[in-house]
Amino acid sequence: MIERKTTVLTVFVVALAVMAIVYAAFSTNLKVNVTASGAGINVTYTCTCTGSAGLTGATAPSGTCTVASNNQTITIAATLYQPADNVACAITATNNSGFAVKVSTAFTCNSLSSPFSSSISSAPATSDAAVAVGGTKKWTVNIGYASSVTSDPSSSNKTSPTLTCDMAWSQAA
Repeated sequence: MIERKTTVLTVFVVALAVMAIVYAAFSTNLKVNVTASGAGINVTYTCTCTGSAGLTGATAPSGTCTVASNNQTITIAATLYQPADNVACAITATNNSGFAVKVSTAFTCNSLSSPFSSSISSAPATSDAAVAVGGTKKWTVNIGYASSVTSDPSSSNKTSPTLTCDMAWSQAA
């Protein structure tokens, strides 16, 4: 009989201890501080430009792409020779941060004056999904003569158009 009382008492004490631990675990306030600032954001760019001549056998246009030290500004310069010349610059942004990032300021470029035009395809937008650690986002910027240019432009219009494009990233929520 004493043995049975000891067993019941031991089970009761163990059950009480388990309930106390469970209660403590669920009643503890957990506080998590998150800082979403620009610190630590590391997005790098690569850019490759390819020119295609508007006329068969003509000199192929060329382009260059440079990224500013702030890693938010990309400058694209093209050398065009005749109507229908085009330079396509493929841009890849790589997230080297230790956390996911998202676009906080959409990719935008200045406007080119006549006779040049530019277009952006698949540019990152603020509505896009976050880019995971090590992930990439790709888009293309095209520079060429405007479609309205059908004859060889005068020498004063044979300049090298330059686009300056900006965007910014922030930590994803």
